Amino acid sequence: MPKIGMRMIKTSIAVAICLLIYLLRGKQGVPVFSTIAAMICMQPYVENSKTVAFNRIIGTLTGAVMGLVVVYLTQWIPPKYEFLQYLVISAAVIPAMYITVLLKKTGASAMAGVVLLGVTLSTGNYPPVVDAFNRSFETIVGILVSLGVNVIHLPRQKREEFFFVTGFDGALYDEKRRLTPYSVFELNQLLND
Repeated sequence: MPKIGMRMIKTSIAVAICLLIYLLRGKQGVPVFSTIAAMICMQPYVENSKTVAFNRIIGTLTGAVMGLVVVYLTQWIPPKYEFLQYLVISAAVIPAMYITVLLKKTGASAMAGVVLLGVTLSTGNYPPVVDAFNRSFETIVGILVSLGVNVIHLPRQKREEFFFVTGFDGALYDEKRRLTPYSVFELNQLLND
């Protein structure tokens, strides 16, 4: 059976921290948003996490603003035309995602759509502005927790039986697809090290 990976362990820790923050805040908010954001944002490498976190924050804010606009637009549609409300919400996903493309943050597109749906489809006990703020706050908490957990280096077992080498644009091979003498020398040096 495959081993449980470090990404899974870190994701579980991030979810636990989000739930702890929810408890410490006196059960204010909706922890599903922070926990989902923490799970989505967890990356195998720290370098990716910073970029993903920034993109997700951009997407969160974009989705929250667009969601708020849609909530105010759809409140004028009579309840008996609920399907029309859903069409407006569905159509609003396009501009929410397109804004992230215009901002050159395409990695934020999905999060913009998710937060827009969270703001428009989950009914809260607060005015729409407060709901949109809470949804985006919860999501940003999850993003930051995920980033923080990913930055922490948890102990892991070093596996010495693997040596992975890759070459770009034929850098390791000659014209006949054989390792060059230089590549053989360098790879042997790396193995010795």
